[in-house]
Amino acid sequence: MASGGGRPRHPTPTADASSTAAFGPDGGHHHNRHEVATRPDRYLHTALTAIGRGAQMPHRYCHNRRDAGFTLIELIMVTAIIAVVASIAAPRYTANLNRYRADAAARQVTTELMRGRAIARQTSSDYRIQFDLAHHRMFMPDTPGEHDTTPTTRLNSNPFYAELVAVDFDGTPELRFDGHGQPAHGGTITLRNGPTLRTITVHPVSGAAHIEP
Repeated sequence: MASGGGRPRHPTPTADASSTAAFGPDGGHHHNRHEVATRPDRYLHTALTAIGRGAQMPHRYCHNRRDAGFTLIELIMVTAIIAVVASIAAPRYTANLNRYRADAAARQVTTELMRGRAIARQTSSDYRIQFDLAHHRMFMPDTPGEHDTTPTTRLNSNPFYAELVAVDFDGTPELRFDGHGQPAHGGTITLRNGPTLRTITVHPVSGAAHIEP
């Protein structure tokens, strides 16, 4: 209340004790000088904590970078190891593949020979198996029921990829079974896949065929 007839006075606002910080012209936060002077330990602790966190940032950054991927040296080492292992394994793989294909081709030829002998016995008639060394093929022209096309086995195609190196049945590339399943002549058939050779021998009396070890 105003004394006398003067204007009423309004109480002058006072700063709140909890609001001791003011903002500068740049909008930054400035601590109350009195509080900084009276409580230096509080602000020293805050400053040291901030500095400590800032000092740890490069370490964490480097740690995360290391977890995120490989360095150039690590990549070079891994590539070198893979190259060494491949140089050792590749020749062995190729050799094993050549042996597998040569064995598969030899088994296929043996199967066709024994099939021809069985057909000759069943039909009591001659059965011929002819070999084409130039194109690495074998023909069975006397197969029953095959009048329009001659059954052919291509040894130089998938899955064999083999070559006919030599066929010798008394100087001819043809094996003939009579009606009793006996061959006109014994002989040999030689196949090759890469450096791997396989030889099939036909017995001159029984006509049985087997792969030489």
